[in-house]
Amino acid sequence: MMLTHDPHPGVKARAEGARAVFEAAGIEVLEAKHVEVPGPVENARASVQDLVSARGDDITGIWGGWDEPALGATQALEAAGVSDVPVVGVDGQDFALAEIDKGGPFVATVKQDWAAIAAEVAELVEAKVVDGQDPAESNIELPGTLVTAD
Repeated sequence: MMLTHDPHPGVKARAEGARAVFEAAGIEVLEAKHVEVPGPVENARASVQDLVSARGDDITGIWGGWDEPALGATQALEAAGVSDVPVVGVDGQDFALAEIDKGGPFVATVKQDWAAIAAEVAELVEAKVVDGQDPAESNIELPGTLVTAD
């Protein structure tokens, strides 16, 4: 299952990349659900509860486009007593790191380097304000770090 949010270009790009990786690995995506904002934890929890009720034994993993829906998925799995379905998120927020350390379904996240992101934004703003320079690219990718319990 994929928990997505297409109105956000970053989350949409992540979802497209994740789907391509899953397909290349022969992983079938049972369902991709749009997660509403505000309320991503609650919305994802409800979507995963529905999927567990309908197709519980078919679920082999859940990918969250950011950490909040991954948390909602984790809560739904725990409430249903499902312990063998891994959940992954993106952003590396403190609550996600705590969930990973806890040892439940939430097994991984990709931690954003917020300091590097802020520095890049500051450079772009300075170039625009001081030098009148537009960014060379409209999308700049900065690497994240995979975080697991290991």
